[in-house]
Amino acid sequence: MEFAAAGYLTINVDYRLAPEHPFPAGLDDCVFAAKWSAEHAGRYNGDASRMAIGGDSAGGNLTAATLISLAEQPDAPKFKAALLLYAMLDMAAATKRGDGSPEITKMMIKAYLGDRVDLIPDPRVTPLNGIKPGIMPPTFLIVGTADNLVPDTYKMAELLRKAGISHEVHVLENMPHAFLQIWMVAGCAEGLRLTAGFLKRHV
Repeated sequence: MEFAAAGYLTINVDYRLAPEHPFPAGLDDCVFAAKWSAEHAGRYNGDASRMAIGGDSAGGNLTAATLISLAEQPDAPKFKAALLLYAMLDMAAATKRGDGSPEITKMMIKAYLGDRVDLIPDPRVTPLNGIKPGIMPPTFLIVGTADNLVPDTYKMAELLRKAGISHEVHVLENMPHAFLQIWMVAGCAEGLRLTAGFLKRHV
């Protein structure tokens, strides 16, 4: 709603969810939606040459995984920007964190992958394993210090730096997971301001 209110044609993807629809169902839906958006943006007064792609938490994972999947396809749409909002990008590390939630995390990953836990290293599951030059457009990363996904954000930033991919990183003090959806915390307005500024510069 924030992006739409700012004047952007905003497409919210209702991708299939696990465990009823394990990987790669949700990712396939996102890849399809990316292509569909490029093909049909004009019908809604959008400009397919100025598209951004983004998501938060698991959606951030799917955003990066979608870009990695599309990179191998010659007819894939090109994006001007990517938004990775407190994104889960390292599935292997998520199962080992000492934050009191490893068992819950393992349960969620098993639900997402079904019996295919051998796919955890796959770049479409752990996007950090798929970063190379040209794989991502200019990328916006944001996370709060009270979020256990801070390491994922820092790792992604370092990989983007090594790959020569333009990016910016924002780590907001004491902000929890999903703070961009919690309007009463101070970091929400600041995070949305930073996100809007990035889009304005790149899209």
